[in-house]
Amino acid sequence: MSEVPAPSLILVRHADAGDREAFVGEDLTRPLSAEGRRQAALIAERLAAMPFAHLLSSPAIRCTETLEPLAAMTGLELVVCDALVEGADPNAALAELLELSPRRGAVVVACSHGDVLGSIIEGLVTQEVPHKGRPRLPKCASVEVSLGEDGTPVFLRFRAAP
Repeated sequence: MSEVPAPSLILVRHADAGDREAFVGEDLTRPLSAEGRRQAALIAERLAAMPFAHLLSSPAIRCTETLEPLAAMTGLELVVCDALVEGADPNAALAELLELSPRRGAVVVACSHGDVLGSIIEGLVTQEVPHKGRPRLPKCASVEVSLGEDGTPVFLRFRAAP
């Protein structure tokens, strides 16, 4: 592939939220740790200059808090998307994201969980979508997805956590 199109979709795994086992309460309400808030601010700085179409998040507090600094910097509304919740069908989540993703110009950013995003990435890599970087997504890491003219993924670029 000679020239890779700009990303149309950026998938972000939520920032650090501490130990799931140590948290008292419903897991959907588990907030970011101090380290996670620092990571969220760094993600916002990394992405703020991009032209955004949508900011989407799982309903989990740790996901919305990961993208809140970016929403504040860009002035875009952060929309909660049930298709991104932990345990959701990754194929349905990807289909919804691709439907929202513009073909050129603006970018959709979506924050979700390791299981959903890991399955999406595994599926794309299995389909032999070319990629740069190591195909894994630890907390607060992201993958930029470039789409072809027909709206299908044509290139993946993995970015380490800031």
